[in-house]
Amino acid sequence: MSKKAADIPEGYRITELGPLPEEWETLHLRQIAAVKYGKSTPKAEGSYPVIGSGGLFAHADVALIEHPTLVIGRKGTAGKVWLTDGPCWPSDTTFYLEWRRPVDPRFLYGFFQVHRLSGEHAKTTLPSIQKPFLEDQIIAIPPLPEQKKIAAVLSTVQQAKEKTEAVIAALRELKKSLMRHLFTYGPVPVGDAANVRLKETEIGMVPEGWRTISLGGLVTLRNGKAYNAQDWMESGIPIARIQNLKSRFASFNYYQGSLDTEVVIHRGDLLFSWSGSKGTSFGPHIWWGETAVLNQHIFRVDIKSENAVSSDFLFHALKLLTAHIEGKAYGLAALVHVRKGDLTSTKIPVPSLSEQGLISAILMRIDGRIEAEDGRRAALDQLFRTLLSDLMTAKIRVNDLEVGA
Repeated sequence: MSKKAADIPEGYRITELGPLPEEWETLHLRQIAAVKYGKSTPKAEGSYPVIGSGGLFAHADVALIEHPTLVIGRKGTAGKVWLTDGPCWPSDTTFYLEWRRPVDPRFLYGFFQVHRLSGEHAKTTLPSIQKPFLEDQIIAIPPLPEQKKIAAVLSTVQQAKEKTEAVIAALRELKKSLMRHLFTYGPVPVGDAANVRLKETEIGMVPEGWRTISLGGLVTLRNGKAYNAQDWMESGIPIARIQNLKSRFASFNYYQGSLDTEVVIHRGDLLFSWSGSKGTSFGPHIWWGETAVLNQHIFRVDIKSENAVSSDFLFHALKLLTAHIEGKAYGLAALVHVRKGDLTSTKIPVPSLSEQGLISAILMRIDGRIEAEDGRRAALDQLFRTLLSDLMTAKIRVNDLEVGA
């Protein structure tokens, strides 16, 4: 459907890619760059990155090209685009570009993130892209100074995101180190650790005054229920599944019916996923959502009233012991399962309530900082994606901005 002239902003024109500024060109990729085939990887190893359709996979002792370029997956991960900023070797499963006119490769990389290429059209078993198809792609090209400004704006946000990710990684390493210290020596300064008398247990060294109690002696584990497809509804009580433990952004299925025989969970409840992927879903979780019913493969961890142990402390203890528990598990390398008996027999270090409180407070402060940085990262990621779309379609213009190139 053609767009009415009155709907087109002043200074814009209708193109194959929608309304664009009059000074932006629309060109076939062949007019911007020559599309070249990558070559077989050299046998000798070196320092030059070798880029395949799936990204960096080796290093060679020579470079096929010296200039910044885009490497585009030809087979396999067909249409995936990689930006290289220096000498590299594109492999024989890729194309690469040799520029025929001045262009900022960072801008063109961003363009292909919005206007994604796909090899699904190819009539082959393996998705692939043919050279003529790639050469025929229509590209929106602003004047070079505006390309550089768009790239600079996106790079600024991307760099902020990468710095935030580095902070998160450092905080997680700090937490690991703190957990090892706190569960070995207790909540004492590092300088006083040598004065703490320790004892050997099956889960390692702990302070002499701590008890070790089997998890089954501390808690009751209540397993969720298998909700089949016929139980799923579009509204009702959310069903907490493995994916909802892995990500707060995962969609819910819903259950409608009596809760009398269901395992119900509330915000703040301690859970243990006894079946899942290592490092993500397997292990302890604090439920973050509203009232829900628990799906199979997840235990609700109910602390027995006679035990002086806090759920916050127990969460961190189980987090520390996840690798130990995985050692009792069975299954594939990425997906493991632990039997209830093996879990309940796991020994838990139990200090006094006051020490539990101190340990939990220290680790929860670190968790709070990680959560705050995670929120910042998510906000930057959303900002980047919005800017990417709006800048590449000229909904936002930066041609008058004073930014570094």
